[in-house]
Amino acid sequence: MYTTCEDLILLSFSGGTQAVSVRPTMVSALAGTALTDLLLAERIVVNGDGVDLVDWSPLGIGYLDTVLGRIHAAGETRPVENWLDDLSDGAIDLEAAVLDAMSERGLLTADAWPLAASFTVTGFATAPKADARVKRLLDHLERKKPIKPREALLIGLAHACRLFERVLGGKELRRLAERIAHAAQLPLAGSEIVAAVTASYADAEEASSAVPAGGRHLWEWRAFWSEQVPTLAATGALAFPPGRKLSTTRVTDRYLLIPERRDSVKVRADGLEVKQLIETYGQLQAFMRKQKFKFPFVAADIATLFPRLSGLDEPIKDINGLEALLNRLNYAPRLLKARKRRFRINFDASLRYEFAEVTVRNQVHWTICVEGPDHGRILAERPRALPERGKVMGYVDFLAAVAGS
Repeated sequence: MYTTCEDLILLSFSGGTQAVSVRPTMVSALAGTALTDLLLAERIVVNGDGVDLVDWSPLGIGYLDTVLGRIHAAGETRPVENWLDDLSDGAIDLEAAVLDAMSERGLLTADAWPLAASFTVTGFATAPKADARVKRLLDHLERKKPIKPREALLIGLAHACRLFERVLGGKELRRLAERIAHAAQLPLAGSEIVAAVTASYADAEEASSAVPAGGRHLWEWRAFWSEQVPTLAATGALAFPPGRKLSTTRVTDRYLLIPERRDSVKVRADGLEVKQLIETYGQLQAFMRKQKFKFPFVAADIATLFPRLSGLDEPIKDINGLEALLNRLNYAPRLLKARKRRFRINFDASLRYEFAEVTVRNQVHWTICVEGPDHGRILAERPRALPERGKVMGYVDFLAAVAGS
């Protein structure tokens, strides 16, 4: 017996050489398949008002019973969209739970590959015993017979997250596009789930593309490890070895730290490079795009960063002059140097990973950052890492902690 969650994962690991190399984010689609599994098992019903619980006896499948328990605990009818958000908020690592369960069943085999420097990824591939299942799932697209409701719901959810773009590639996708669209739009019990998942991906794409070029802000998730380099689990975009080379740089940055301030201010030879913090949302931080202030400038030019400088026309010729002025106005600045060996990969226009070895005060640390304009996607892409005792925090928070230790 396979769940639709498992079938969606198996499809996500298939695909020929002509297919798109990056696996799409699975979070919202997996939340939809979990609801679909509970619907097919007659534990919930879905109607125009939302999701209602009809039977909360366990199924004996850990990740589905966890979702069922959350629905029972809610104690009220809630729209499908609310449950997609709830199951995607990080409280349940649904993708990780399904991957672990499939590994235990022998449907996936573990694999590992070097990512950059000492960073490695432990990932998965379909086991030989699951290959026939993948073939059978894809055969549903080829058959002339009517598609059964369960398969139609699965096709609709896979279509919603653009999974077939990876599985089939351009030529096959065009040939089967009509049948995929037909299956995705069938009026079935559970079609509300497919519609809600489709809308969630469409909303995310629209929100990302609506940000004007040049005015885009970036969300960041970042974590640090000081005792041991982390090994990443292959979820999200890291599910496959990168299909492109990582860019590698070695830099030494000097940071200007101000107590209780979390803006990133780097001191360059010719001026300042500034990223102002806009807001913190859970484990994410949103920054304005970089601004550069070249020496010399007048104090009032950076009053948006240091409001006490407002109205001052005092010239700032170099970092020494800036430090003296900030000290005079009780900002208590500190300079801290960080040497970095940095690796970056852009998976697409809205997702970038950064892996870095950072040396501060002769101690090596490791950091991972996921960044992009869509906070929902960055939340979904937060990597699983072992050991899990990494500290989730912004760069400035980390440097301030090191400076104060």
